[in-house]
Amino acid sequence: MPHWVRKVFPDATLRMSCVPRDTVDGRRRTRAMAGTLVGTHSALLGRGVSQEQVPTPPALHGYLTHVRLSAPGAPAARHCLSIYLPPEATGGRRLKVLGAMRSHLASSLTAHPNDWFLVGGDFNGVTAAADRSSGALTAADARLVALLEEFRLVSVFSRCTDPRPHSHFSTGSSARLDDFLCKHDDPLLAALALGPQTAGPDVAG
Repeated sequence: MPHWVRKVFPDATLRMSCVPRDTVDGRRRTRAMAGTLVGTHSALLGRGVSQEQVPTPPALHGYLTHVRLSAPGAPAARHCLSIYLPPEATGGRRLKVLGAMRSHLASSLTAHPNDWFLVGGDFNGVTAAADRSSGALTAADARLVALLEEFRLVSVFSRCTDPRPHSHFSTGSSARLDDFLCKHDDPLLAALALGPQTAGPDVAG
């Protein structure tokens, strides 16, 4: 794991997934092209919360990190999934990763029907038309929305009354390409509806 990552999150136990350097588009690279991570604060682990990293399918190395957190006496565990979806311009690579992501979500939700899931990251796509300054979904957006509808996942901010702030800006346009998702009946929805949203840094870079 890069040293700078540990410096940014000094109080967390980190789990990370990276694209192997020599398996991206058949070309050898000097550094990983994509990576995701999940960090668990040491204070949680100090209270007896256990952290288990779920194995990443080979097709999702660098695009998914999946951690399951369990607390003593808690009726359900919390799964934290960090996701990176390649941009639409990558064409077949985005579709391949999206397909593998669908398979992983299906198997995980089926295996743990009573657990809670938090899925966050850079989707390089939006989940609502208002998340683009154009007010319209692209074809890639529509495929992402269909995936979320299939598993009944929604943005954790979906019950907020404030407009969702955009976090990605380019010449003449803006969008919200990063998000956090959960099940439609997750207790997080009610908790996060109580306060206003703030735009964080553009994780898409």
